[in-house]
Order: sequence, then structure tokens, then C-alpha cells
Amino acid sequence: QAQKLEGQLTGLGDELRALRATGLAGGGLVEIDVNGLQEVLQCRIDPSLFGGGDRELVEELVRAATNDALHKARRMHADSMRNMAMRSGIPGLDQALARLAGQGGGNPGSEGDAIVGPENMIDPGFKGA
Repeated sequence: QAQKLEGQLTGLGDELRALRATGLAGGGLVEIDVNGLQEVLQCRIDPSLFGGGDRELVEELVRAATNDALHKARRMHADSMRNMAMRSGIPGLDQALARLAGQGGGNPGSEGDAIVGPENMIDPGFKGA
């Protein structure tokens, strides 16, 4: 079972690397894309923000969008870990991982903002792999 679990963890890393979440701030004026490993992939800032000369506003929006994206990435990671645990066949592993992640023992994605399965992901900020 340990070898099976090791292989699943390797696959999970690949799966998380391919997932994308987008954090938004300022009504979409700032967008930050991250993957499921919480790596920032791209930052987009609407050019209109540079015309006002309000550096503090831009900094705050980048911070807010990054935090939003990282929150979604953490949810994707937790959901993927729970799904991997359920597929592993090790009794109770999915509940143990859910407790460690502080997400209770409910169904993956039950809180509504990221649902990750072996072949799909539904997330309001999902841009595609």
C-alpha cells in the first residue's frame, strides 16, 4: 500500500501543478493566477490603475488578489488530497486529512468554492489548464 500511496502522491503533485485558480480584486482590475501548488503564475493589472498615480491602491489590490488566489489554491490542494485519500482505499485517511486541513469531514467542495475531482475542477476563477 505504501508504494501505491507514493505513486498517488506523485500524481497528485502533477495534478496540482496543472490546476489553476484566479484571485480577483477591485472588480477584476487586478487578477492573480496561481496553480494548485500555490505558485504565482501571472499577474494582470488593468492599465487604468496606473493613470491615477495611486501606488498604495495598486499595492492593496495586488495583495488582495494574491490572497484570494492563494485561498482558492489551498482549497484545491485540500480537496485534491481528500480525493486522493478516498481513492487510496486506506480506511479513515480521507477523514484524517480533512481534520488536518481544518475542513471537517464533509464531502469535497461542500463549502462551495472549489471542487476538484480526478478529471475536473469547478472554480469561479478557473481559467483552464
